[in-house]
Amino acid sequence: VVLVPGLMGWGPEEMETPHGQVPYWDTGVAEDTDSCGLPLLQASVGPVSSQHDRACELFAQMLGLRTDFGAEHSAEFGHDRWGSDFSGRPGLWPDWGPDSPCHFVGHSAGGNTIRLLQHLLATDFWGRGTSAAWVKSVTCIASPLNGSTATYLYGSSRDTGLFQWPSLVPLVSCVELIETLQGVPSERRGRLRHWRLEHWGVENEDFRSYSRLNAKLRGPSRVFLTGKDNLSYDISLEGALELNGRIGADQPDCHYLSVLTCCTSSALGGFVRPSGHCGAFLLLPCAFMCAERVDHRLPGADVADWRHNDGLVPLGSQRMPFFGAKRPAPIQLDGDDGAGGDTPDSSSSSWRLSEAGRWHCVWANRLAGDSGTDWDHNDPVFGRSLIWEPPRQRWSFTAALLDGAAAAARWLGLRREGGSFAKVARDKQKTFYERLYRLLAEIP
Repeated sequence: VVLVPGLMGWGPEEMETPHGQVPYWDTGVAEDTDSCGLPLLQASVGPVSSQHDRACELFAQMLGLRTDFGAEHSAEFGHDRWGSDFSGRPGLWPDWGPDSPCHFVGHSAGGNTIRLLQHLLATDFWGRGTSAAWVKSVTCIASPLNGSTATYLYGSSRDTGLFQWPSLVPLVSCVELIETLQGVPSERRGRLRHWRLEHWGVENEDFRSYSRLNAKLRGPSRVFLTGKDNLSYDISLEGALELNGRIGADQPDCHYLSVLTCCTSSALGGFVRPSGHCGAFLLLPCAFMCAERVDHRLPGADVADWRHNDGLVPLGSQRMPFFGAKRPAPIQLDGDDGAGGDTPDSSSSSWRLSEAGRWHCVWANRLAGDSGTDWDHNDPVFGRSLIWEPPRQRWSFTAALLDGAAAAARWLGLRREGGSFAKVARDKQKTFYERLYRLLAEIP
């Protein structure tokens, strides 16, 4: 099983706080989680790179090669052809091939990355004799398969999907602020992740200097932000339309699963609002998407289905990719709307990925046997592990700020657990992964 992170995601040992390492996949890779005998491999791809560049990095990382973005693609978008070099280390799965395929599991934008990787394999993009048979299954957890309206809150154009901010400096400033609140020493800030933008002429060290990064992104590297070869565009509705049209039909021998998360509820008059289970850090985008209309951009789309969301991705985008080639409706594994029913049981055919070439759907909370709690976008992954509590003796104002945040969380009905603002208990998240791995292990 190859685990692929989403937007702003990180690989193993790439996110460290004064309290220790923060695993992106949390209990999904914990030692006490039963993986049903499947080896678990954690990938690391560019946190803001385009889906094409991320897919190329993932391919190179799997086999231990230097990343090749392709001569035509690189020339079209104006960056170097070669990226991160993984040849000096063992590949994640050196024997990868049609006789030793992998299950790929992606969270958020990681699901889209996997779908594009499979397309590139099917077309033998790298000229190494690859095929779609190298991918046994594709699992997309809370993925913006048809894009996300949240991109318009964060600076993308509603008309073109293109990013309109002149630089990443505001974003980097937010990351540095978070690191400061976590108590990360100044000499270590900006080193918590590998941005993997060297092919754009932006080095990792540039992210430690506001002025240097600003100069780079307002200079020749500006095209990275203002063009179509970045993750912001790819997860907009316009970018997803283009990407899905490029990928086309699903592969007939592959099993597809979409895991749904949602933290909104309906009120009188059909009004959609955030529920009490929406994480505090997702309340703003959640409320934004609850009011966003998409019917004029997506003919025939169910407006309510696109207003319900998990704090970052509309529910209507998570079910299955519906742009491009027409596909049959997804198979609902639990057979209901996620509001009740029996606990998942692998002995039941309704809890198996029964048909190749078809999309299957399952609610994340139902898979975890947690039908009484809504899961937001972060609950399946790092939401349980993020620690926002630096040493209290270092800054008194931080302690007061944390106390205020904790009080606000209690007022919102968010349960605080183990130094994080997690509302999903560890045993539920662990059960979620164990049952997911069981589904994958039972594929013939």
